[in-house]
Amino acid sequence: MTPTQNTLQLTAFTTKDGLFIASKTTGYGGRVPINSNYIVNGKELKATHHKAWFLLLDDTEVTSIEQPVAPKREPDYYTLRDSSLFVEGKIPLNIPYSEVDGYYDRYDEWLWRNHTAIQGLYVLKYTEIDDGLQTVPFEIEYVGEVDGSVNKPLETKFKISGKYQSDEVERALKDVVTYSELETVLTPEFLLHEKPCVLPSKQFFNMIRSYVKDNIDRQQARVTSDYDFCFTVRKLIELKPYEIRSEVLKANGKSYRSPKFKSQQIKTEEITVFEMTSKVDRYNGYPVLEDIKGESLQDLYDNVKVYLETLVEKINTPIKQCDCCKGKGYMLNDLKVSTN
Repeated sequence: MTPTQNTLQLTAFTTKDGLFIASKTTGYGGRVPINSNYIVNGKELKATHHKAWFLLLDDTEVTSIEQPVAPKREPDYYTLRDSSLFVEGKIPLNIPYSEVDGYYDRYDEWLWRNHTAIQGLYVLKYTEIDDGLQTVPFEIEYVGEVDGSVNKPLETKFKISGKYQSDEVERALKDVVTYSELETVLTPEFLLHEKPCVLPSKQFFNMIRSYVKDNIDRQQARVTSDYDFCFTVRKLIELKPYEIRSEVLKANGKSYRSPKFKSQQIKTEEITVFEMTSKVDRYNGYPVLEDIKGESLQDLYDNVKVYLETLVEKINTPIKQCDCCKGKGYMLNDLKVSTN
């Protein structure tokens, strides 16, 4: 072990088949994978479906970690660059490294003390020396237990017995749906769509925002706030037309000597029918949009589809002022919706 070697920080889950092991260190793209060449408890690690996690078969705890040391090169002998120059007793085919008694002169040039006249005919050959294994210092936290066999990923459930932070959720499929990190460890990619998954609030926010703008009936509603951090849709309410009269003022805000007026006919008014912010942004008191979940990718797709279609139907359904209450409520499909 070299004096400057850092202690490896690991996290692990226990299973009936062995230990799932990963580094606690994270970077821009998630967990930083540990060295796949590590020898743990005298065994090689087995890759999983997740690049950052490895399986240590059959063991329930880690007692030692080692890694191969890069072989060293040591000078061995000199050999003729052109073997046809070999002359018995005068120009040997090979010369042992120690025999030339080499040294560096004041110009940092390598020179021979012996066989000086033929030095330029030779090239140095090296021997690689394997130094074996080097001990790796480590600390490990056992954070949970997998209930089920890694050979049956669709039947496997997770029982978390320790603290496991929010970094267990990692982007996995199509850049928007997230799975438990353990799901991506255990489940082959071609089966991952059958596991429970989540569309996080921020991605769901962006999807709703885009869908509403693409499908809104602008005769019935309009988007009044359209930002990365908040979104508002206001409903256009059909009114019995009435006229309002207002004075026209000068540029300085004062009345003309003979007051001037303009008339405007009012046919609609607006009420907020939908607004949201994401869990990431939580902007200024706007209703926070929650994550949406599914028992599989298809179930999640169905849930999102129903949500979007229902929302747009609500936004686009015509609404008018109630003739009975004269502005105290509105009629939506013959149902009076109070605004008080």
